[in-house]
Order: sequence, then C-alpha cells, then structure tokens
Amino acid sequence: MSRLGKKSIEIPAGVKVALNGRTVNVEGPAGKNSWPFRPEVSVKIEENKRITVARSGETKVIRSLHGTTRSIIASMVLGVAKGYQKELEINGVGYNAKIAGDKLMLTL
Repeated sequence: MSRLGKKSIEIPAGVKVALNGRTVNVEGPAGKNSWPFRPEVSVKIEENKRITVARSGETKVIRSLHGTTRSIIASMVLGVAKGYQKELEINGVGYNAKIAGDKLMLTL
C-alpha cells in the first residue's frame, strides 16, 4: 500500500469539495478548481471532513496513480484554502531586494 496514497486529506473550514462523476470540484475563499481523475482510482468524501483515495489494482501504473491522485487533490484543497505563496531567501553580500509599489525590485 502506498504510504502517501493511504493518508486521508482533511478538508479545512470554508472549503467545499464535491464529486461529479470522475471529477473533483474544490471551492474555497482563495478560488475554485476542478480536476478529472483516472478510472483506476476511486475518490470518496467521508462526512464532509476528509477525502480518501483508493486504487483498484496492484499494477505499477495503478500504484503510481494512487499517490499522484492523492497529492493533486491535497494541493487543490490547500490552494483554494490558503492560495499560492513563495518565499525567497537571499544570502550573500551585494544582493538587494525591495518592493516598489506592487513590484519586487532585485539587484543581483
């Protein structure tokens, strides 16, 4: 069994998840997203609090789809709940970063 694929995905408050056939629809405060998953895996919503992903077989392709499907859905839930954020760390002498209005000015 996949270590990553068997973990359930917690649904945070304010996020709505719905299944429409083989499509997962996720909607939250930061936006909405949908993704069609493969028929080799099944997705279930339990008590509107968590999502579980299961696979139908043990072939190499199905095993890889199991973890991949779980990761994509977890990223969708995180994305609509918190949005996208990237942190940049600048180390060294002579580098400068500042914000001018809504632009990031880098001197590298």
